[in-house]
Amino acid sequence: AYQRHEEELSRTDGDYSSVQSFSDCKDLSSRLSATFAGAARSKHRLHILEIVKNGIAFAFEDAPKKLSFLEGSVLQFVPKLPVSDIMD
Repeated sequence: AYQRHEEELSRTDGDYSSVQSFSDCKDLSSRLSATFAGAARSKHRLHILEIVKNGIAFAFEDAPKKLSFLEGSVLQFVPKLPVSDIMD
């Protein structure tokens, strides 16, 4: 989904948040992060942390071009982490 967003964004001159593909990324990320609700949050804490850390690393590989990945994909997973993990 994010690759489609990058391709669509390269063809436009507008704000990335107004592009439909960005909305699609956020929607997919939201649905995927929802699978880590309730008891699954504790059980899969390390997996969620890995998703967030790898997402941040990916976004900064080609900053500022890929920084929208943080908002479009990673941000949905952060609230699923305990505060102590977020602070690290």
